Amino acid sequence: MLDLEKVRRILVIKLRYIGDVLLSTPVIESLRRNLPKASITLLVNEGTEAVLYNNPQLNEVLVVPDHKGWKRQLDLIHTLRSKNFDLAIDLTDGDRAAILGFLSGTAYRVGFNSERRWRGFLYHHVVQADREKLHTVDYHLEAVKSIGCKVNHDGPRLYPSDQDRSVINQLLKEREVSTRQPFALFHPSSRWWFKSWPVEKFIDLAKRIHGELDISVVVVGGPKDIETSERIARACGPWAKNVAGQITILQLAVLAQHGKLFIGNDAGPMHIAAAVGTPVVALF
Repeated sequence: MLDLEKVRRILVIKLRYIGDVLLSTPVIESLRRNLPKASITLLVNEGTEAVLYNNPQLNEVLVVPDHKGWKRQLDLIHTLRSKNFDLAIDLTDGDRAAILGFLSGTAYRVGFNSERRWRGFLYHHVVQADREKLHTVDYHLEAVKSIGCKVNHDGPRLYPSDQDRSVINQLLKEREVSTRQPFALFHPSSRWWFKSWPVEKFIDLAKRIHGELDISVVVVGGPKDIETSERIARACGPWAKNVAGQITILQLAVLAQHGKLFIGNDAGPMHIAAAVGTPVVALF
């Protein structure tokens, strides 16, 4: 049995994508409020850690290498074992994360096993929750409840710095985008092609909302999205700006706070916009 009074070091595991990691932050906040003196480490995939920068609820972020080199993998396992975690909460619901949690040597391990696979044997406690009926945040929080903690959070959170805000203010000034006039953020990309709305549809929609509502457009995305985003901006005219590949995740959060609307495919930026309170039209 888990004795919460003896928990001093906690490992939380979420090996998915940027949006998934962001949706795990309410778990971190709830753990911090229940166990204020505990050290909390979050283990995530390489390339998703930026969404956690400046998070005051975390003591440490560890990264799983994005390639299969054995040395880095073994180094990670050695690092995990050296931490002597008292509790591991695996939010991933996947085999690799379950194995890493097991190899970490953590004293008490909690995780999901919605597919009823062999990984259930690697946990001391398997969380019983229906992922088809619960929002991802609520699904994650079932793990917190299962160890006897109260759920207490303010939703997914990001923590941009003053520097991030300064960068966005300067960018908007250079691109002649006034925060006094409404603008919409468009995110035309997705990790999966079958989740991507056609570029032509984005162009048609941008022209329509500009013509009918006098709303300008700022197209966002990562370095791989620059060509697609520039295509949309060129097709629309001077009232559409492309900033794809030019800002960080936390700077995107600041930009989204200025926007009146976010329209995009199912991807990380959609979750970022929702987290900062921007109205979102998500395309699935």
